[in-house]
Formats: sequence, structure tokens, C-alpha cells
Amino acid sequence: FAARTRSGIQVTGETNSVSDFTNAPAVTLVFGKGRSGKTSFVYKYLLNVEAACIFIYDKAGQAQRRLGLHPAGTAAECEAALATGCVCFNPHRMFPPQKLDAAFAWFCTWCLTASKRGPGRKVLFVDELWDECTPHNVPDELLAVIKGGRFDALEFIACTHRPREFPIALRSAVT
Repeated sequence: FAARTRSGIQVTGETNSVSDFTNAPAVTLVFGKGRSGKTSFVYKYLLNVEAACIFIYDKAGQAQRRLGLHPAGTAAECEAALATGCVCFNPHRMFPPQKLDAAFAWFCTWCLTASKRGPGRKVLFVDELWDECTPHNVPDELLAVIKGGRFDALEFIACTHRPREFPIALRSAVT
């Protein structure tokens, strides 16, 4: 990721209105038993994909350690990381333990908003999605990414152990 070029996404300011309603959706779910290589597979993909920006929700700090990324822990740090083409968000500094549930919703909204600021393919990766939603309870902010991210070239990738751990609203959107 260190060699990644600038994202082309504005760090602050208004959106560029780059929405393209003809974009095809891109929702990918990776599943398999524990220690089967799901996360490693996605990391290899992220290292090789051509994207204006990659967004990683890194609650466990695994991407930071395995990929040698500097984590963003605040909104300002997320904005600054846009220039690198990779935003690795670890929510623990911005959200205290009793508010950690709000972190994922915030990051989904922030990624969707940031994606509107510049052209090019963007990817949002969430490892162990089962920790952020249940089959019957999906954050509205995640649904907004799934349903509307394609208009701003925002793809979604997530990992879990079993497909049934993903909500039906998400499974039905898989491409």
C-alpha cells in the first residue's frame, strides 16, 4: 500500500457529483471455516486491485499489523489518509467501548460520503462482518453502501464463517 498513488478523492470540501447511475453493483462475500484463508485472500486482492481508494474497517487491528498500515483513529485522520489511497480505520480511539457499536455505522457513512468526492473505483472491506450485524439486524448505513455505493464506484467486500451469518438483504445483493 505504501506505493499506492494519490486517491484523487478530495480530502475536504463538497462532493464532485461523480455519481454514475450506470455503474454495476459489486458486493462480494467471502466465507469459509476459521483459518481457511478468507482474510489472507482478501488482503492479496486488495494489494493487487487498482482502486482510487481502499477503505478497511479494522476493529481488531489485523490489517494494520499484517499489511503494515498506519491506522486512522479519528475523522481527521481518515480524511488525511485519503491522500494515500488507503484508509485503515481502527475505531477504538474515536469511540469508547460503550459506543463502539456506533463506529461501524459512522465508517460506512463516511466511506459513502468520501466516495462521492472523486472518481475511480473504491473498495470497502470489513472482516468478520458477523460482529457488526446479525441476519435480522443490518445497520441502515451498511445497507446504504450495499444499495447505493455502486453509484459512486464503491465496492463492498466482507468475510465471515457461514453465509447464513449475512443478512438476507445483503446476501440478495451479492454480485
